[in-house]
Amino acid sequence: MKVFDRSILAEIGRTALLIAVALTLILTAVSMVRLLGTVAAGDLPSDLYLPYLPWAISEKLPLIVTLSAFAATLLVMQRWVRDSEWAVWRALGVSRWRLAVPVLGLGMVLALGLALLTTWLVPFAEQQKDRLKAAAQARDETQTVAPGIFRESKDGHRVLFVAPRGEETVGLFFMRQWQAGRQMIVVADGARVENRDDGKWVVLASGARYEEGASPLAFRVIEFREQALWVTPPKPVSEVQRVRAVATPSLWQMAHEGHRAAAGELVQRFGLPFAAVMLMVFALPLAEAEPRTVRGVTLFVALLVFFAYVNLLSLAQAYVVRGRTSFAVGFWAPHLLFLRCWCLFISGA
Repeated sequence: MKVFDRSILAEIGRTALLIAVALTLILTAVSMVRLLGTVAAGDLPSDLYLPYLPWAISEKLPLIVTLSAFAATLLVMQRWVRDSEWAVWRALGVSRWRLAVPVLGLGMVLALGLALLTTWLVPFAEQQKDRLKAAAQARDETQTVAPGIFRESKDGHRVLFVAPRGEETVGLFFMRQWQAGRQMIVVADGARVENRDDGKWVVLASGARYEEGASPLAFRVIEFREQALWVTPPKPVSEVQRVRAVATPSLWQMAHEGHRAAAGELVQRFGLPFAAVMLMVFALPLAEAEPRTVRGVTLFVALLVFFAYVNLLSLAQAYVVRGRTSFAVGFWAPHLLFLRCWCLFISGA
């Protein structure tokens, strides 16, 4: 039986590793495209793109590991059934329940690794993402304006353009601003940034301000030798962390004190390792149904099962957060429901 255990564990392990690498590469490509869109929209500075990318990928690793283990178990068992290798082992006296022993053992080891990912890596990744987002929000418009480029403010009410001249001053300054449905255009020959007690100011030199009047073609022109524009200071960064970024020990304390969002997050963090074990065991009878079905139907059913299980965990989390059920019920209900479905599937197989 040691030969049997080593054979199935080695093949599932290799297949799971290949699937995990492939899914991680796909996730990396998708995350890069999404973050590029975020940078293009101005929600994330371009210099924070590369530091933000690995943390955006890290938070999805538990799902990738779970799906890889489930798919690897299913594919390996399908090959055994298709190549009659499983029939040979059955003829040697290996029962269906004996097959579940090494798979269950591998699932338990995987669950420990997943628990480490969900309880430590994911909160840490969320903390790093929040730190980078706070750093991006703390920047004012004078730090994001680049010479020679038209830059739109975050609220979409202001467009700035400057031409380079020196280190502390700029040449041509152009600003178009919308306020109360009317636009104002400011043009100046030069500008400099000054830090004062009440915030940061942009001091314009030798320019004019054009303010739209009641009619679209009516403008009021005001010429000036020097004018200062106050740059709105950034909002202070809040020290309050989101529940998803809270460390697990602190999350337990919050849940014990009656924080429903913390209890719901615990359902998700500790529910995924349980789901990985259940899915790996469920893949065994699902693979045996392959010869009696159209090729590829089993993989489609497996994907439905995986997404159904993950959505059940999310639904249980939402019920706990909204106070519709207790933590114990919300935690065990998805797994017990899936175990019941597995038993029904086994009895009908």
